[in-house]
Amino acid sequence: MEIWSCAFLGQSKFNYELYQDKVLNKVEFLIQRGVTHFYNCYRNSFDALCAAAVDKLRENYPDIKNILVLAHKPEGDFVLPECFDEAVYLLDNDVPLRFAVRNTWRKLVRSVDFVISGVKRRLSGAKADYNYAKRTLKSMYDVVTDKSQFWLDISPIQIEMRLKSTKKDYKTTKNTDC
Repeated sequence: MEIWSCAFLGQSKFNYELYQDKVLNKVEFLIQRGVTHFYNCYRNSFDALCAAAVDKLRENYPDIKNILVLAHKPEGDFVLPECFDEAVYLLDNDVPLRFAVRNTWRKLVRSVDFVISGVKRRLSGAKADYNYAKRTLKSMYDVVTDKSQFWLDISPIQIEMRLKSTKKDYKTTKNTDC
């Protein structure tokens, strides 16, 4: 059986309480369509909101997994927060602290099928990660804008057309002033 998965992306200094119902509804929507694994870095208020949503939905859907994604290998007596089933470290080796979060997030995005985001500020690391996820053509839903990209209704033909339309023809964009 194929495992379908989802990751969450948000920002730390933003109040997401008014998006709580949207997140809960979108997570349940994914569960009803076969998504069972939810990956969460648990680094900000949006991540906490999403972890709580998955935890709440486990009452009705006991087969789903809420998985904590670690940007660093745990040291000492690591205690898994109660809302999670397990923790994973995705990177192959130790990465310098300043690159660990971004490298972990990018590897996670490449691994999952869906992304639910809550990115509000335009100039932030989270926005850069959001743009990275869009470039990988992930099926995404943004609770802040209420917009989606390929949200469960994309066909292989649409993916192929999207790939063709985003490729640049470097011969035609070459600077001829030289």
